[in-house]
Amino acid sequence: MAAAALHDRESLSCSVCLDVFRNPVTIPCGHSFCKDCITCLWDKDVRRCPQCKQSFPNKPALTDWLQMKEEEDEEDAEAHEVSCDSCTSRRTRAVQSCLTCVSSFCRAHLEKHNELFRWRKHPLTEATDLQSKTCSLHGRLMDVFCRTDQKCVCLLCALHEHKNHHSVSASEERADRQRKLMETREKFLQNVRDREKDFQELKQAEESVTCSAQTAVSESERIFSEVLCSVQKTSVCVTELIAERQREELSHIEGLQEKVQQKISDLRLKMSELDPFLTTEDHIHFLQNYPSDCEESTSEESEDLSNISENPKAFFCNVELLLSKLQERLMHVTKETAIKIKSGDEDFEGAVRSRKGKLYPDAVDGHDAGAATETLNHKEDENNDDDDDEDDEDDDYEDEDDDDDDDDDEAVNHVELPSVEENEEEILFSEWTKLFLWDCDVNKWKSCGAGDIKVLFHPVKKRYRVFMCQEGDRKVLVNHCITRTTHSKPVSTNANALSWTAEDYSDGDALVKQFAGKFKTRDLADSFTKALTNCQ
Repeated sequence: MAAAALHDRESLSCSVCLDVFRNPVTIPCGHSFCKDCITCLWDKDVRRCPQCKQSFPNKPALTDWLQMKEEEDEEDAEAHEVSCDSCTSRRTRAVQSCLTCVSSFCRAHLEKHNELFRWRKHPLTEATDLQSKTCSLHGRLMDVFCRTDQKCVCLLCALHEHKNHHSVSASEERADRQRKLMETREKFLQNVRDREKDFQELKQAEESVTCSAQTAVSESERIFSEVLCSVQKTSVCVTELIAERQREELSHIEGLQEKVQQKISDLRLKMSELDPFLTTEDHIHFLQNYPSDCEESTSEESEDLSNISENPKAFFCNVELLLSKLQERLMHVTKETAIKIKSGDEDFEGAVRSRKGKLYPDAVDGHDAGAATETLNHKEDENNDDDDDEDDEDDDYEDEDDDDDDDDDEAVNHVELPSVEENEEEILFSEWTKLFLWDCDVNKWKSCGAGDIKVLFHPVKKRYRVFMCQEGDRKVLVNHCITRTTHSKPVSTNANALSWTAEDYSDGDALVKQFAGKFKTRDLADSFTKALTNCQ
């Protein structure tokens, strides 16, 4: 379309000024120019066409281009007009054509035709070229359609050349094909409506996806902002606790330094008192004035100064250990979160949509940065109590280190682990199954054992969990609570297999794992799914 527009613009442009015609004229060779352009050019140069270079000995006459164009258009229109077949003197435009007479008539001859064939009712149409509708053999209108040969023929052709063919009138064939055409058009129209409906649904789906993605981005930014803010606050709090502990330790060390300085002064004083005895040569005087408490005071001073060997870095080492374990947990959680979000796991998505700040709210208490702060506060109180008991200098400091390590382990693993003891729990489901675990590193299932998988209920704690041990050595394979996000789904490759995702404690630490269990029958797999659903 752009090429056609460019062609039209070029055909209406003067080749001299390269602009749209202004008062265009045509010279004898047939090329057109602006009247002022060609006149000025010929006044300065020889009289020849700027395009074809044809020369003119005399100044040729200029023809109005617009007038010539109108005349050409009129001639083209007259060439396409249908002429009256009855007019002999001059060519007259026909207004209607008779399909029976196979002729076209002007208004005057049409009136005569109607008067002559008034009672025969010849069918009339708008003036048209009947040559293409006339049989070349018989000169009759081709008003019969041969369905065998699929073409229009005249009546004589239908009676002779197409005698044994299936033929119908052209009007009947037209009606039949028009009906089919209308049916096809209606199908197209219905398809258009269906596709428009599909397109609207796709538009709604596009808007829904865009809105959901924007909501997810906003929510993730809000959650990560809160997490970063919480981590930052915890960092500030931990820094303050460390600084406060540093001040206390330094204050304690300064007190010990003063004590040691005082002891050094006392010892030097006693040494100065002993020096005269060492230099005297009078044995009797030496024995009579020999200090009896000399050895006892020396042993007492050594016992008092033994507390200097205490390690003041124990608290800071415990803090580093605790924060290192917290870092490992955070790194593991973020890695598992990214994997689950990428794989689109439904169980994990349900967990992510749970209450703010907890991945599995119904299973266990979350281990977040706030727990680390509480642990440090608790540790600080214990250490303060130890510092206040300065009179108990004979306590073993190594025992305190062991206690601190136990407290650190308790703080890091303060999450309540499901017990592996089954004596106090009711068995709601128990069937043999072969267990598989999804390996994220190689992206495939790996067999990890077989045994009885159980759904247990603790009547006192009101807690449901899934538990499984390896048959034979009783190694714990599955040990996790049942929450609202614990849903099993079938495995496409095996009708007897189910998969589910949970925060599992079989290895001691809480790890998000994806299990798959292959039961003996499909009914047993469905029973396991029903047991999980009933426990939620």
